[in-house]
Amino acid sequence: TSDIHDSSNSIPEHWVIISSPFMGHIIPLLDLAEKVSIYHPVTFVTSASKIETLRQKVLVDRIENSEQRFH
Repeated sequence: TSDIHDSSNSIPEHWVIISSPFMGHIIPLLDLAEKVSIYHPVTFVTSASKIETLRQKVLVDRIENSEQRFH
């Protein structure tokens, strides 16, 4: 049988991080997603209405340009 905690598993875990649509929640979780993405594929989910606000703060552009690790 396969142990899900076996570190020899070559398939990386895919993380989905879902944030509520408040900047005080989005920014820390986006930072977490960026750090996790070094080791695992990450999908970050938040309200579409906040994307423009994040772009204005350069956060989305910074992430989009960092090796395309986010989906």
